[in-house]
Amino acid sequence: MKKSILRIIAVLALLAVAIPSASACWFEDPDPNENEIIFTGYQKFTNDDGCTSWAQLRSTRQTLVETDSLGGTTTTVITSYWQRNLPGICNGMHFAGGAWKFLYSITKVTIKHPSIEMTNPETGGTTTVTTSESNITDAEGNVTGSTTQTETVSTDPETGDTTTTTETTTKDAEGNVTEAVTKTAVKDDEG
Repeated sequence: MKKSILRIIAVLALLAVAIPSASACWFEDPDPNENEIIFTGYQKFTNDDGCTSWAQLRSTRQTLVETDSLGGTTTTVITSYWQRNLPGICNGMHFAGGAWKFLYSITKVTIKHPSIEMTNPETGGTTTVTTSESNITDAEGNVTGSTTQTETVSTDPETGDTTTTTETTTKDAEGNVTEAVTKTAVKDDEG
């Protein structure tokens, strides 16, 4: 009877630790830079003793934007993936959870070039072209893909209509085009 009560107390203690709470301690960011947390989840795992327990998973995002003197921007987004094992009970023995462990990261760098504006001397119409390029790299620094996007905005002075054409080209790690999409939208002067 006493043994059963002790087991119940141990299980209740485990549940108190394993159920998420809103305390600052539970959601302590694994990254010392206090990056944005974009995902938290759980996954079962089997430890070295053959006991099944739970691991907490987390994704964090760090964004850095730099602007050059011409108005272009370079945006670096680093998404990091983390895991920590939660406390549990194995063969009647309590085992402690682990610290956050860094798994891997993905980095996306987007360079947005300054816009180029042109005016047609005959019609007075304006065209603005903006190009951006993105490279995605894995934790080892290998480029796994890239995207180039060109946005062209043309304004007709007679009608006031604005035509926006966006061309997006996606390439794989070898530089082969995997997708090419062109979208055009026309907005009249009334919106």
